[in-house]
Amino acid sequence: MESIKDMVEKACDGQLPEDAQALLARVDTLEKQAADGRAYREELTDETLRLGLMALPHIPADCLGGICGRLSVGELRELKQAFMARAGAKAAGEPQLRADRERPSADNTQFRI
Repeated sequence: MESIKDMVEKACDGQLPEDAQALLARVDTLEKQAADGRAYREELTDETLRLGLMALPHIPADCLGGICGRLSVGELRELKQAFMARAGAKAAGEPQLRADRERPSADNTQFRI
């Protein structure tokens, strides 16, 4: 597939007027912004998927990945916020080695199986 730059240069016979040069500069800028947007979307999708797997461990990763792949960036942001709230509540559990400050346990019931 022929690029936009090649088509503009071919249409101008190698001599680019100012308008064509400005157009090519704009195309370069847009290509860089598009690459940044793709990278941002990929990071957002990965983070949303990670949080979703923490918040909803019973949903398979490929299923959740398919859902995330179809959403817009705005929808991904909202879903990420929802997963952050849910995963944060699950992740804020009680530490296993927390010291009892109320009274020491003499019978070691926390270690019984």
